Amino acid sequence: TGTSNNNCVSTLTKTVTILASPIANFTTNYTPCTTASLTATSTSSLNGGTSITGYNYNWNDGTPNTLTNPASHTFAASGQQTITLIVTNASGCTSTVTNNVYITQKPIANFTFAPQCFGAAINFTNTSTAGSGVNSYTWTYGNTFSSNAVSPSYNYPASGTYTVALYAINSDLCKDSIKKTVNVYGRPVLGFTPNAICFNTPTTFSNLTTTTVNANTGTIATYSWNFGATAGSSTLQNPVY
Repeated sequence: TGTSNNNCVSTLTKTVTILASPIANFTTNYTPCTTASLTATSTSSLNGGTSITGYNYNWNDGTPNTLTNPASHTFAASGQQTITLIVTNASGCTSTVTNNVYITQKPIANFTFAPQCFGAAINFTNTSTAGSGVNSYTWTYGNTFSSNAVSPSYNYPASGTYTVALYAINSDLCKDSIKKTVNVYGRPVLGFTPNAICFNTPTTFSNLTTTTVNANTGTIATYSWNFGATAGSSTLQNPVY
């Protein structure tokens, strides 16, 4: 309705159609303590409007938006991430929804070591990665002893073969573990007897060394005999001197 300065009135009536907007929503298939990858799938409803023709996922991490549905994405970091979806229907009406997802990644437990002979400590070097959060560790040495150190050193009370396990858990309660076989080599038990020792007469030394007393001793690879400070030496098993 319009009125002029002469009080003349004019009226125009038209019918206006209010187009329905969709209602945006989506779900993710993210599984905690795995990777930083997920797939978002729209569960948007038409809300009485026309069909949805456009999807726009904004990952809010500086990477390009994804215009397909479902949409897969890998975040560069753990922690709370924000995902925004804008849907557009055939009438050009839009709807926006923002959901949060908390990304957690499990640690990867691993360690290195060098086998030792009995009596020498084994140094375990922790090479685990955190995934998300900060790791704490538990070591079991294959006997009744354990440690919570990051990279412990342990001197086994006996030779043998042990299964060492490293358990890693981060501050997001994601876990991983690894087991490795550790060899603590036994030392051979030395012994020998000489026959009658007479001046200017060769003496035979009978080697009584054994590898059966201590576990995991293995076989004898070499021998080294020393017959005195100014005398000779030998590498034979049963030398004559």
